[in-house]
Amino acid sequence: MVTGSLGTVGSYIPSVFKNDDLILTTKLDLDITDKKNVLAKISKERPDVVIHLAAKTNVDECEKNQREAHRVNTIGTKNIALACQKNNTTLVYISTGAVFGGKKPFFTENDKPNPINVYGKTKLLGEHAIKSAGCKYIILRAGWIIGGGKKEKKFISYILKQIKDGQKEIKVINDKFGTITGAKELVKLIKKLLDQKQSGTFHFASLGTCSRFEIAKYVVKLLKKKVTVIPVSSSVFQKNFFAQRPKYEVIQSAKLPKNNFRSWQKSLKDYILNELK
Repeated sequence: MVTGSLGTVGSYIPSVFKNDDLILTTKLDLDITDKKNVLAKISKERPDVVIHLAAKTNVDECEKNQREAHRVNTIGTKNIALACQKNNTTLVYISTGAVFGGKKPFFTENDKPNPINVYGKTKLLGEHAIKSAGCKYIILRAGWIIGGGKKEKKFISYILKQIKDGQKEIKVINDKFGTITGAKELVKLIKKLLDQKQSGTFHFASLGTCSRFEIAKYVVKLLKKKVTVIPVSSSVFQKNFFAQRPKYEVIQSAKLPKNNFRSWQKSLKDYILNELK
């Protein structure tokens, strides 16, 4: 069973799990904040695995609507976890590098979380709820997620729209650092970990550290466009992106074998040329 199946990560589930029986749910047929509804649905379907993707992921919206962020990211996750525990179902939960405070260049699974915004706090509380519920689980912390192809509505689409609109100069933040997680690669890893019957908390993002500015420059280079990318401070966009963000949202894995990872440039090139161009 998949929650939030229409989202960026969920869009890759059918192709990667094509040999499995899938129950794809959306908020229209599964309200994760309704404990009774969640328990009834999971008890009826009795899935071996729930891949829990439903979440409030807009960092600024979470800051603006803190109660709703908590309701979905924390309470919703707790409801799923308790239902999984009662039905002996394995839970896969996608968390985030935003659970860390960003005070050092990178974070592994061994580092203690210390989130500085509501999004990170509510996702971390979701992790705690899963562990408290006592169900079998895989928690995967991801970096800046890219994916969704033509329907993508994140940072890459913002860059592409400006290029398409004929902008000759694009201003992009260069004082916050992270690394990317390809949504398709993430779904393939979920399948791999489930096949291996793994459990626990893992980090999954591409190798290397980059700013949004470096990502934008690389996209322009890949598309061979004559566009100047200008590095700016995050304060320039403070009005629209007002939530506090970690300086370093870089995650690395101390647990997964190195052959699971590619450089952020390779992940980005693969996505742009194979899904967007």
